[in-house]
Amino acid sequence: GATASLAVESNVLLEGVCIASRGEWLDLATLGACCLKTGGRARRLLTGEGEGIKALKLRIRGALRSALLANDCSDAFLKVRSSVGTEVDAVNGPGMFAADAKEVRLSGVGRHSGFAVDLSVTGAGIKARDEKQRPFAHLQVALLYTTRSGERRIRVHNCKLPAEPDVASVFGGCDQDALGAVLAKRAAAALALPRAPLLDARNVVLRAVCEALKCYRERLSSEAPSTKLVLPDSLQLLPLYCLATMKSDMLGTNARQGAQPNPGGD
Repeated sequence: GATASLAVESNVLLEGVCIASRGEWLDLATLGACCLKTGGRARRLLTGEGEGIKALKLRIRGALRSALLANDCSDAFLKVRSSVGTEVDAVNGPGMFAADAKEVRLSGVGRHSGFAVDLSVTGAGIKARDEKQRPFAHLQVALLYTTRSGERRIRVHNCKLPAEPDVASVFGGCDQDALGAVLAKRAAAALALPRAPLLDARNVVLRAVCEALKCYRERLSSEAPSTKLVLPDSLQLLPLYCLATMKSDMLGTNARQGAQPNPGGD
């Protein structure tokens, strides 16, 4: 953990290639966790019986090439801006060092990298310029990075999202697949905190689902029986997704409740 934290703060991405014979024990879980925290990954090569040195060298060369080409850019900065009435609370993703929630430094970014941005409504809320117009929230995401050839580039995305005052419409437009992925990233971010108990990371997922169901019952289905679980159509599978996340290898518990996870045993 200390090595991965130092690498992230130093803007270094770790990629690992491990070679082991079949039947040989290798603590790849610990090495892989170190790489994943910096935005990289660990690869394992199993050597077969009778495999020659030349064939093994070709496999190692291919694995190293894949590791070097896994990320399209390095030395990156991700900055998120929002319009009046909204505020950026947090950004969750791999290989991040965040001194500010609105601007994070990334050791490496690839085509498969994904980041979750948490926004909140502040002050008087999102206002329209004209009473006849619908209010919108405006977002801008800028990524400054260095390409493999050493060129410094910037990519900017602008987004315009409608603000919906009707709670029923908000629940109806929820994307449960996206919410499940966001909650998993939140749990991973909570797990990366220094000496963070595993139970706290699990509660991040559990608390988010309970708050969503409580809000839906209080606002839209208060007349339903208290013994019945009421879910909107758009979130029918969210509890199942979150239960699967809590039972995953990342958040699975062992006999020591509240202890830090052991990558080799949990």
